Amino acid sequence: MTQDVIIAVISSGAFFTFIQYLITRHDKKDDESDTRYKELKDGLEKHDETIQKLNEILVETRKENAGIKQLLIGIGHDKLVYMTDKIARREAITLKEKATLGAIYVPYNLLGGNGDGEAGYKYCVTLPVVTDESAREKDNSLLREDMGINK
Repeated sequence: MTQDVIIAVISSGAFFTFIQYLITRHDKKDDESDTRYKELKDGLEKHDETIQKLNEILVETRKENAGIKQLLIGIGHDKLVYMTDKIARREAITLKEKATLGAIYVPYNLLGGNGDGEAGYKYCVTLPVVTDESAREKDNSLLREDMGINK
């Protein structure tokens, strides 16, 4: 009797319809899973491309910043050498020059400027302080001397 029921169920279309329903449902799940996987994979690939582009921009920016840093060190060095040569020759410094030297030397040193600027700065800040007028007179006197004009 049980065998007759099993045979009747198997031979009826309902059983095969149920099996077909399960297979279709399983295939649909796989399709949805594949779609989500593809979406995630595409998103990750776009993310990787974005990271790569950002990394390239960062490398380029670092190169530009290194160039700007070297340029600033060079300009700072030039200004320090110019000012310290003038001040050392005069053998006196004004308060404005002292402040200006400090304002140039500190960032120059922080950026890694060499010892040439440091030596001139350290020497000049130890010189006696004079007024702006006295410094101008001494500079003019030295200039006349250089040109061979004696007053």
